[in-house]
Amino acid sequence: MKHGSRSRSCLWGLLILAVASAAMAQAPNPPGAGDVQWSMAQRLDALESEVASLRAARTCPPPVECQAAPGAYGECQSGGLYAGYSFLFAKPHFKESFQATVIDGAGPMSMVPFSYDFDLTPRMWFGYAGDDGLGLRTRYWQYDHAADSFQSSPFTPASAQVVTVIFPASIVAFPPNDVLDVRDELEAHTVDLEGTQEITLGGFTLVASGGIRYAMMRQATEATVADAGVIDKSLSWERRFEGVGPVVAVEVLRPIGGCGLAFVGSFRGALLYGNKNLDRVAVNAIDEGIPAVSMHDAKEVLGIGEIELGVQWARRLPNGTDLFVRGTYEGQLWSDSGTPTLGYLGFEGFGAQIGFAR
Repeated sequence: MKHGSRSRSCLWGLLILAVASAAMAQAPNPPGAGDVQWSMAQRLDALESEVASLRAARTCPPPVECQAAPGAYGECQSGGLYAGYSFLFAKPHFKESFQATVIDGAGPMSMVPFSYDFDLTPRMWFGYAGDDGLGLRTRYWQYDHAADSFQSSPFTPASAQVVTVIFPASIVAFPPNDVLDVRDELEAHTVDLEGTQEITLGGFTLVASGGIRYAMMRQATEATVADAGVIDKSLSWERRFEGVGPVVAVEVLRPIGGCGLAFVGSFRGALLYGNKNLDRVAVNAIDEGIPAVSMHDAKEVLGIGEIELGVQWARRLPNGTDLFVRGTYEGQLWSDSGTPTLGYLGFEGFGAQIGFAR
């Protein structure tokens, strides 16, 4: 009996061991080296899936390098025609120049500065660039606007004055009936004809250019003094300059990211050699000794410096045309080109540009 009992105990033990071994073989591995490898594989699969979804969700078009600057094409275009138009709103600034003077009661004399607004001064360009980046371009810009007129009170002494070379002239309105009225105009035009060459330097695209500039500038002042509505004093002044000379420029573009955005800038300088005409006529002025002064065909030189900074967005259209839009802040300085009181002239402007390259 004891022997049979021991045999059954051994059989039950072997059966329990077999069942336990089979269960352990089917169960997952306990934490260890195998579990770590399985977790890393899962993480790699998740990262690959995330990268693929990000690539599929990208909405930005590929960067457009063809329109680096007007006339620049980069590697994605083999050259062609391009053109653009700038809606530039600019106003002139003058150094130590004024439109009139006023004496308010027993106080000091006040100089009244010129008052110009930001007006539309369009710029346009048209050109061609070859496969090697070498091209030809023409540009045109104009300003033709008048300052806000000045009119004095009949109870306030006021005057207008101009300086023609070294010969000043002025008319004065005396209270209680005289009224001074002053009107000013400013006109400027530039035309550039230049060769261009595109250069790629690191992450920058440059366009160097040089050529010939024609410029015309005209300034005019008309002042009158009326007594009870009847004009009895007047002062007119006009200066006109026309010249031709060399112009050089560098335009820079630096892409921002991969959605067609870029920083843009340009620097331009010109020296103009030409003729200046001056005419001044005064009626009943304070200094009656020289009522009229003129100088014609005087040979003079004029320097112009320009700077432009902004941001560009460009995109390749389905028909293969490269379109760009820019927002810019610009400035110009014209040497020895101020108002009738001899000063410097500058232009400040904000522009919205649109252009294409085909």
